[in-house]
Formats: sequence, C-alpha cells, structure tokens
Amino acid sequence: MTQRQGLGDLSRSCRELVGYAVTYTRMNHKTEDDKLWRRSVSKRTISVLKTIVAVMRYPSSRRHVWEADDIEEEDKLASRIGAGDSDERSPLVLALFLRSVIFSHIHKLSTPLDLGQELQLLQYTNDIMTAYSGIMQYATTPYPFPLVQMTRTIVFFYIYSLPFVLANDIQKFVPFLFTIFIITYGFIGLELITIEIDDPFGQDPNDFDVGGMAQVRRLHCVSPVCNSTTLLYSLHSVHYVLSIHN
Repeated sequence: MTQRQGLGDLSRSCRELVGYAVTYTRMNHKTEDDKLWRRSVSKRTISVLKTIVAVMRYPSSRRHVWEADDIEEEDKLASRIGAGDSDERSPLVLALFLRSVIFSHIHKLSTPLDLGQELQLLQYTNDIMTAYSGIMQYATTPYPFPLVQMTRTIVFFYIYSLPFVLANDIQKFVPFLFTIFIITYGFIGLELITIEIDDPFGQDPNDFDVGGMAQVRRLHCVSPVCNSTTLLYSLHSVHYVLSIHN
C-alpha cells in the first residue's frame, strides 16, 4: 500500500506540473516560443515518468533504462552517459533537464513567469523526485535472509509434523485428511503470497500496472511547436493513466 501511495503521488505530481505550466502561460503567452516552452516542459515530464517506470520494472524485466522501447533515444543516451550503469540515477539526470527547462522561462517565454509560479513548478518537480525516492527506498530494501530462512524452516517442520500430532486426536480418516489439507493450504498460501507481494512492479497479473504509465502518449503536433490544447490533451492522458491505477 505504501508503494501504491508512492505511485499515486508520482502520477499526481506529473499531472499537476504539466497542468500548472499550461495554466500559467495559456492566456498571455501565445507566441511560437511560448508554445515550444510548454511542449518542452510536458515532454520532459513524460520522459521522467517513463524513466522512473523503467527503473521500477527492472527487477522483473532485467532491461536497463537505455534498453527500454518507449524512451526516446536522446534520453537513453543522457541516462547512459550521466548515470553510467546505475539505473537509479537515470531519473535524477532527466529531472535535472526538467528543472533546466523550467528555469529557461526567463529566456524562452515572451513574459517570464512570476517567482511564485516558478517556485510552484519546481515544487512539483521536487514532489516527483520525493515520490520516486520513497518508492525506491522500499524497492531496494532487501528482505532479511535469516528471517526468510527461519520462517520457511519452521513452516516446513510444522506442516510435516502436524499429521503425527493430530493422528491421536482425529480418529476418522476423512476429517483427518481435510484438516491437514486446510492447514497446509493456508500456510503454503501465506508463503506464496509473501513471494508475490515482494516485487509489486513485475508483470504478474496482480502487480501494479506500471507499464500503463509508460504508455502515456507522446505529443504529436502538426507543427514543430505545440499549443495549449495539445498540452492539455497530454495532461488528460496522464490523468487517464492514474484513473487506471485507481
């Protein structure tokens, strides 16, 4: 549930960042440079989101960020150069690019943003990385092996010694088998559940659909720059992804 909350915070922060970037500039910033700045903010936000998804899926997919299919080549190259062989550092590199794009409003926009508006966008960027750090804190914390070893050993001896313990208490054969089956089924089932929930970012049916986050549609514009309507469409796409998780 903590991981699920982290995913929700991550999606919400991405959605709000793009939404506020559009809201602050859609009325009085209508030049081509203004549209290009909005497009860059949205593009970089989606790149960070896709990269984080690729990092979370690595324990199951065994595919590095620079090997993912839905990440742009320039982002793959930046991750490989800036992060080396560390997948966990890749979102940090792209978050740096996102912050740089936000700071570029001073030169890119026809009228620069107010200080409060700039800080608001940077705060949502910080929220994205905070959610990512929280998710990775749980994902990279290994389950203590001695605890696993002792738990499975005790379960093993308990299940295989239980029939001898109940042999004198349950005299009839059918109730005896039924009782042993139910208890064994329960303990083995709990053990399998712990294995399933150990990695909630895999590709099992009950894992989080983080792959759906990576399928956020890219911005397709008829011209090299995007208008506010296109960015709002991207915003709705991110909102749709969040609704799938809910």
